Amino acid sequence: MTLANTLPTLDLASLGNLRDNATRLLAGPPGARHDQAVVLLPLIEAEFAARAAAKPTKAKATKVAKVKKVVETA
Repeated sequence: MTLANTLPTLDLASLGNLRDNATRLLAGPPGARHDQAVVLLPLIEAEFAARAAAKPTKAKATKVAKVKKVVETA
């Protein structure tokens, strides 16, 4: 299993740490780790974007809560 395959299983803190490390490695000298960072960083950013898109907006969450409350009281 590669690191890229484990991205969806990481929690937000671990994913953020991985992004920070990949960014740091990109600023460093060329080499194997630099090359891995070049490949992983876009995948990490895509994972953050996918999680943000899947997260309900506050207004939508409030509306769902109100509907649940009405249904429960009926």
